[in-house]
Amino acid sequence: MPVDSELARRLLLEVFRWIPCGVGVLDAHGGLVLSNNVLESWLSPAMGGRAEGLFEDPEVLRRLLTRAQRAGSAREAETMAVDAQGRRFSASVIVSSMNLPGDHAVRFLLILEDISDKKLSSQELLRTEKLASLGTMAGGVAHDFNNILMTILGNTQLLHKELSEADSHVRRRLKNIEQAVLDGAHVVRRLQVFTGKDRGVSKGEDRTVIHEAVHDVLELTRPRWKNVMEKRGTRVEIVKDLTPNLCAAINAADFREVLTNLVFNALDAMPQGGVLRFRSYQEHDQVCVEVTDTGVGMDEATQRKIFDPFFTTKGAGNSGLGLSVCAGLIQRWAGHLGVRSAPGHGTTFTLKLPAAQTKASRSAVPKAGPTRAPKKHLLVVDDDREVLELLGDMLRLMGHTVTALHDPRAALDILAAQSFDLVLTDLGMPEVSGWEIAACARKHQPGVPVILVSGWGAQYEDEDLRDRGVDGVCSKPLSYQKLLEVMDRFAL
Repeated sequence: MPVDSELARRLLLEVFRWIPCGVGVLDAHGGLVLSNNVLESWLSPAMGGRAEGLFEDPEVLRRLLTRAQRAGSAREAETMAVDAQGRRFSASVIVSSMNLPGDHAVRFLLILEDISDKKLSSQELLRTEKLASLGTMAGGVAHDFNNILMTILGNTQLLHKELSEADSHVRRRLKNIEQAVLDGAHVVRRLQVFTGKDRGVSKGEDRTVIHEAVHDVLELTRPRWKNVMEKRGTRVEIVKDLTPNLCAAINAADFREVLTNLVFNALDAMPQGGVLRFRSYQEHDQVCVEVTDTGVGMDEATQRKIFDPFFTTKGAGNSGLGLSVCAGLIQRWAGHLGVRSAPGHGTTFTLKLPAAQTKASRSAVPKAGPTRAPKKHLLVVDDDREVLELLGDMLRLMGHTVTALHDPRAALDILAAQSFDLVLTDLGMPEVSGWEIAACARKHQPGVPVILVSGWGAQYEDEDLRDRGVDGVCSKPLSYQKLLEVMDRFAL
């Protein structure tokens, strides 16, 4: 049906007024002849009716007018605009030439769109995609890193057992390596939690005996604060004023990570040597730990920034994430990390954490000897040769007979031909997975227990996988003690 011209005119006028973009009509010199509601809200008297006042760089509009005059239209995908309140915002701009009959004053149509929200959404989407990619990559890195950690941990524990009691210095060094590996495994677990590769269930006792943790950190960092400093001809004096048996509600690996960062920061602040003091005490329901150095100190402006991500005073090559991560870890355990300092008068970091009941002192590393589990014939499958050899050595040390296979396809053949008392298999292997090994074992020998030993094990530790042929899951790195517990449980 024919459209009434007056109705069409009114309709177009309403669209012009309420379209959610700034729309204006310009004369040949960029002066505003007409503007809609949105554009009107952005204008200020100071702009003098000139559209270029809407642009942070007026030259942008001048270039668009010239291009539109020549080509009919011109577009700027993104530029900075300024409204009447001085708000800066990202805008997309279109200028179109209007060739009206006669000497009409109207020459250009201006469309200015605020794209701030679109840009923010786009950046958030890009960030999400990057995090997803990072998660996929980190999950693979965590798996491979767990294999490496297992090799270090297992060999360290086996060496520990082979040394005589007289080798106390070497045994102490091996114990330090073992503790560092276990802490590294905890860091990998946190990475898996962050990337969604682990459900994030914190296992074990989240309690730390402060004086034991300080001792561990000093032993782990000894090469830095003693050996390196003494080679330079300087010396760091360690002073410990620690209340015995104070226990804080925090995972020991997290606490040691924070303390190690603080020790290294203190050493950086004392290139000529000095005193590093540790003090612990309890205030009401909080355990307080102070780490004090006699280094160069910091002014107030620096103190306000040191917990900001990427802030560093150490120059290029330093991420500036150390103290930010430390503060985040302490906050995760409902604690607080504070600092007080002055230029030339050293620095004190104070950690405040919820108090916890004192736990029993750590148990010694298990010594080689007869196990409670009877001697069994075991099948071990892993495509990582070093891990495979290590598992075999640990199990043989316990007195078991071991068939160790690097090729999972060969495992399928041998399961069809022989019987075993227990099967331990990696999960992610080329061509044949741990799930297929488990299914084959269940098919040919329904009663044999199958244990997954995997760098991805944390994802499955709390699941009942018996319907998939799996009786238990162990996460790498797998310690001698953990393996001993598995054998006691499943090889009876």
